[in-house]
Amino acid sequence: MGTQMYPIAWTVIATKTKHSWDWFIRYLIADLNLETGEGLIAISDQQKGLVPVLMNLLPNAERRICARHIWSN
Repeated sequence: MGTQMYPIAWTVIATKTKHSWDWFIRYLIADLNLETGEGLIAISDQQKGLVPVLMNLLPNAERRICARHIWSN
C-alpha cells in the first residue's frame, strides 16, 4: 500500500458548525464503512466544530493538523 494522500469527499454547507460537521462525518462513516476510524488519518485545519465530532464519531482515527495551517499560524 502506498503513502499517497487524496481527498475522498467534500460538501457545500452554509456554515461550519458542529452540527454540519456531525452530519457530514456521519454520512462519510456510513458510505465508506469506517466504523470507529481504525487505520484512518484525518488531516484538518483544526476547525473548532470538527475536532470534537471526529473524537466522538471516529475515536480510533488518528488526527493531524494540515502543515499549511501550522505554518500560517
